[in-house]
Amino acid sequence: MKPIPLHFATVAICFAAVCRAAPCLSDFSVSARPDTALGDAASGRAAAGRMPARPDQAALLVRTGAEYAWPGVELRFPDGPRDLSGAGMLRVVVSNACEKAYMVHAMLRTGADQGRSPSGCATLRPGAVREIAIPLRNIPWVLSAPLDLPGMRQKPGTADSTTYDLSACSGIDVYRVQTSRKEAVSFAVLSVSFGENPVAPAVLDAATFFPFVDRFGQFRHADWPLKIHSDEELAAAAAREEAWLAAHAGSPIPDADRYGGWAGGPQLAATGYFRTEKIGGAWWLVDPEGHLFFSHGIACVYADTPTPVTGREHFFEWLPKRGEPLFCGWMARADGRLNIDFAQINQKRKWGEDWKPRFADLAARRCLAWGVNTMGNWTTDYAWAPRRVPYTVWIHSRSFPHKLPIARKGFGDRLPDVFHPDYPAYIRARAADMAAKVADDPMCLGVFVDNELAWDTAEDPAAYAETYFGIVEAAVREAFPHHLYLGCRFAWGGEDVWRVAARHCDVVSVNFYERSPARDLPPGAVDKPLLIGEYHFGSLDSGMFGGGLVTVFDQKERGDAYRSFVRDCLDHPRFVGCHWFQWQDQALTGRPDGEDYACGFVTACDVPYPELVRAARDIAAEMYPRRFHRE
Repeated sequence: MKPIPLHFATVAICFAAVCRAAPCLSDFSVSARPDTALGDAASGRAAAGRMPARPDQAALLVRTGAEYAWPGVELRFPDGPRDLSGAGMLRVVVSNACEKAYMVHAMLRTGADQGRSPSGCATLRPGAVREIAIPLRNIPWVLSAPLDLPGMRQKPGTADSTTYDLSACSGIDVYRVQTSRKEAVSFAVLSVSFGENPVAPAVLDAATFFPFVDRFGQFRHADWPLKIHSDEELAAAAAREEAWLAAHAGSPIPDADRYGGWAGGPQLAATGYFRTEKIGGAWWLVDPEGHLFFSHGIACVYADTPTPVTGREHFFEWLPKRGEPLFCGWMARADGRLNIDFAQINQKRKWGEDWKPRFADLAARRCLAWGVNTMGNWTTDYAWAPRRVPYTVWIHSRSFPHKLPIARKGFGDRLPDVFHPDYPAYIRARAADMAAKVADDPMCLGVFVDNELAWDTAEDPAAYAETYFGIVEAAVREAFPHHLYLGCRFAWGGEDVWRVAARHCDVVSVNFYERSPARDLPPGAVDKPLLIGEYHFGSLDSGMFGGGLVTVFDQKERGDAYRSFVRDCLDHPRFVGCHWFQWQDQALTGRPDGEDYACGFVTACDVPYPELVRAARDIAAEMYPRRFHRE
């Protein structure tokens, strides 16, 4: 697709409002970036045959070439910069107008560097319409003066350092980032809207900010609906949940078998273990009883949210002393510093010293009542020990002492030197150790090996992948002859690496943080199913500083985004499951690497978020008929 040679031609376009609250912008001055042509989306719809009709809206067709690194369109306010500090959210609706999948980005121009400007993205499958939702504030509190808050990725700063400067916004850029495989694409911008009940950041007095963590691990200087203020409130919340679980003891999955599979669907061959099969053009998991199974899961089922204390003791209004009943969760790190774990402390408050069996029993009952039929990656053995919910296990190469030299800069876990003669024996030993715990359990869905490896740091990623996947597959088949090899949980990696994975894995797994799971295997790959190993949506209305990798407006939108994401998985013929990351909110003050996301299904005090529970139950009730009858 070669665009018309139109560079920075300026036109005017009217956008219809798609806004639930405040009035939205009605017009922009529009400029094409280099290697980009602009046109009427109606003509693009006729040419591509895939654009949905939107007679209520004028829309802009954007045709990009394959040469410029960031082709796209620049939307500018014709009357000059505007103050959007009270806008709350920016929503840009885009649509794919060609026959290939690609990613579109949107960024609000604030006059700051790109990294300090609100931005978001969406991957578009052919014919898809997606909303890029961009929060215009990143923390709901600011400090009256700067404070040192080490060890936290997201933290309140002063008004000019933490929240975006939205006082003079010039417009919005909507564009494609060309990867190593540059290509021409077409997309349409359908609407732009602002608003949705914005909340101005609250100013906190820096002189009285410390301590800012209460005895339950929560933020002291704010309230929200699920906050716990006393031991009595913690006990009352647990009692209310017990009553709810008693009233919802059965699974919301219609005709569910003991694994959470679809006993009301077709009867297939029962092997006693999970397997895969393609039926009617769509991939499925098949459970041990021979019933269709979609893995509707949550990762990290455990009470484990360590946060560093050493040097930050003044953060906390209370810390247990050694020898006290609530003393737990303190762990010495390699650097000699200590961690504390409020998740475990709160479990002790609820259940006493022997809390792990009580936690595991409650987790199993919750999963059944929520319609969640899989405990995903990172789940600890004490959580899946009752073996009442299907689960996955994980082995890894992190402790292998020999690492591949870094050929180039990249992201992810450093690659093990799989060419070292000790690596095959090492990974076989790791697999055998985990297999001994699983003990051929039919409840075990399968095995992940490694996580988010830095493929692009290898000199020849595809050649490396051939050796890596060959060794790992042999180890998994030897130790787990009846269980699925679920891959390495891609976050990065080129198409050649994915093709290698598809030849060796039963299921190719990918961690994917966007509003929609718009991924697929590359052309030429062996036909295999895909599994989302991680996704989530966080918000900043529950006393946390970090909204996660995909931030939405509030708890209601978390539930709505959950439904939409899982439904997209169900409608995609290749996906056989998706696992939410994670069970519990991360520590307010950050885990040892600083990550501090409000991404849990339950709070720091182990109280479930009702909006997510409702969303999970809604999906569970519809998922099998929806996927089976998707055509």
